[in-house]
Amino acid sequence: MVTSRFIADEDRELLQAALERDTFHPGRSVDIFAEPDTITSLYFDEQGPVLAVRAYKSLFIDLLCLNNADPRNKRVLQEGWVQLCKQAKEAGYREIVTSVSGPALLKFCLKPQSEGGLGYEQVGVQPNGDALLRHQL
Repeated sequence: MVTSRFIADEDRELLQAALERDTFHPGRSVDIFAEPDTITSLYFDEQGPVLAVRAYKSLFIDLLCLNNADPRNKRVLQEGWVQLCKQAKEAGYREIVTSVSGPALLKFCLKPQSEGGLGYEQVGVQPNGDALLRHQL
């Protein structure tokens, strides 16, 4: 039977040892499991602890321009993006996630904010072929 509980201070050594053995999370500190606005649970089976799951708030958004040919789209997206990021961060979100299919929108989303884009990074591809993007706050 599988059970779980939230982590406790006494789990720190267990988590640190797991990170030291882990090849998928190089350089991660054990402190990530206790960051503010983070929930971490340990899962156990009959033989003991097996898995740690860390969760934090993520905001998934859809972008829809009311008229793709409207030249105002870019300016409104750029200015509105700054506001959205500020509001999301103040509400405790740690990242904004979206998926896009059009090549022009993808290019705009991936361009750094300092260059007029939204500063996303591509983290995968959806089953339907859309690019999966993440912007860390």
